[in-house]
Amino acid sequence: MNTGQRTDAARHYDPADPAVQADPYPLYRALRETDPLHWNPPGFWFLTRHRDVHALLRDPRLGADNGSGGAAQESARTGGTQPERMAGGDTPSMILMDPPGHTRLRALVNKAFTPRSIAHLHERIQRITDRLLDRWPPGEEGDFVADFAYPLPLEVICEMLGVPEADRDDVRDWSEDMAHLVDPVVTPQTVARGLRGRRRIVEYFGHLAAERRRAPGDDILSGLIRAETEGDRLTSDELLSTAALLVVAGHETTANLIANGMLALLRHPGQLELLRSSSGPGLMPSAVEEMLRYDGPAQAVGRRALTDLELHGVPVPRGSRLVLSLGAANRDPDRFPDPDRFDVTRPDNRHLALSGGAHFCVGAPLARMEATVAFTALLRRHRRPELAAEPRWRRRTGLRGMRELRVRV
Repeated sequence: MNTGQRTDAARHYDPADPAVQADPYPLYRALRETDPLHWNPPGFWFLTRHRDVHALLRDPRLGADNGSGGAAQESARTGGTQPERMAGGDTPSMILMDPPGHTRLRALVNKAFTPRSIAHLHERIQRITDRLLDRWPPGEEGDFVADFAYPLPLEVICEMLGVPEADRDDVRDWSEDMAHLVDPVVTPQTVARGLRGRRRIVEYFGHLAAERRRAPGDDILSGLIRAETEGDRLTSDELLSTAALLVVAGHETTANLIANGMLALLRHPGQLELLRSSSGPGLMPSAVEEMLRYDGPAQAVGRRALTDLELHGVPVPRGSRLVLSLGAANRDPDRFPDPDRFDVTRPDNRHLALSGGAHFCVGAPLARMEATVAFTALLRRHRRPELAAEPRWRRRTGLRGMRELRVRV
């Protein structure tokens, strides 16, 4: 029976360690095998087994909690500083809410993410993809992250939200800062940086929303202003908080999916050739699912115990923070045979990379479409892309992505 004490294998566990950020999976394996309910000294339980993570994502005894985001919102509710209060008003982001508030907001946001509206984006995504690839001629070496993986989803979500091209570089910078707020493990410095980014995005969308109220368009922001469910509407604070969330969720995670997926293909040339040479587009959706499972863009989500629990025979008191490791769960051999093997034909690939339960990623269909279009176009143009240098990873604990990925095409 697990006692909650740290084992030798986990003694040096530090999610901010550059070696762990470069390759967290050996550490996940050690924790999964020896300490599946791991107590981390900053003050949270870290869970790594698929059956635990799958069940707890759907457990009503747990509420939403995302480390820095929760701390920021609590500070705002209790007075905090003026900058914190400006960072979204008194309305927490949807990912930090529980039912019934989360249910209400999600129903309104879903109005802008229907299957029909996503399907209509295919041509727009293809056009942006082709334009970015046109800038990368054969024989050239470039930074796949800066030249392709990051600008593609940024352009898509900015077009969807009606952000003018002249403002998109600023929105990208603010989004990168705000992404620190979704890390389950943070420092006061990263919280401050995230709050600054969130404040700027909220201020920006406040001005843009005022313009859309005067002159509505066919973008998501206009749609959110119009959205109604049983006579309900988004309040002004809810609208701005949701717009800020959509920028980060629609940009950071998809960029990491595309970049991490590219790295997996480059390190597994046999799988890349299989995908490139397969007849028709039938294998690409399976490949995208394997990219999500094998090295997903979201590695962990935070939750808080709403009541006293017992996990692995260990008491977990009400109010305790739990960090559910999606990345570790997706490499659990009890769920996925030979889990450390990258296999674009893997059957029954029901992974947890997009979370689960009430907080399942609302933008999942969009992310899958962007990755499918991106890799189909990339492999059609460039037969044998090569890794030109080892990647440089971002110092993040919740969102896993690279700062630079040098690729020769």
